[in-house]
Amino acid sequence: MNALSQGMGGLALILSFGLLCARRTGLALLLFGLQGLAVSVAVAAQHALSAAALNAVSVLAVPWLARQWAVVSAAGDRTWSMPVTLAAAAVLSLVAAAAGTLALPLAILLLGLLLVGARPSPILQALGLCSLQQAAVLAASGLAGTAPLLPIAVAVPVLPALALAALLLHAAGGWPTGERPKGERPEGEWPQGDRLS
Repeated sequence: MNALSQGMGGLALILSFGLLCARRTGLALLLFGLQGLAVSVAVAAQHALSAAALNAVSVLAVPWLARQWAVVSAAGDRTWSMPVTLAAAAVLSLVAAAAGTLALPLAILLLGLLLVGARPSPILQALGLCSLQQAAVLAASGLAGTAPLLPIAVAVPVLPALALAALLLHAAGGWPTGERPKGERPEGEWPQGDRLS
């Protein structure tokens, strides 16, 4: 990776931390768009212009389609507290540092997984999945010298398409929330009067 590619990869990693801290969905969408553009510039600096263009289009489509489908809602509460989330992110970034040339993509990938696990909001979980795609594109661009078509193949927006499909399902009311209808007991729980003594 050259200096521009490393710098843009570092910016994408910083924006991953920003995604973990975002309290508003609009801000999270903006940060994700900036992260994707940083990855696209990093890929273009590796002379993979087709992959960079494909990645930029898919990254800009995610916030636009989320707004068109009216799935931009409150970011929701965090499953973990902010200090715990940031401490976990710091540890994951240090673990990724041992990966050598793939340290930046691996750190972005791990923070994307952390975003999926630490935030219950469907839109933020979808953005976490899309961050995994960004990590894969960045990693593939570093290997472009050995496999020239790899960045283009990885830049095909499969994960963003799945994430957007999940958001559309959520907007249509088909997202399983885990909430039970009122009066329904959890499976295996006995009614109060039917407990065995």
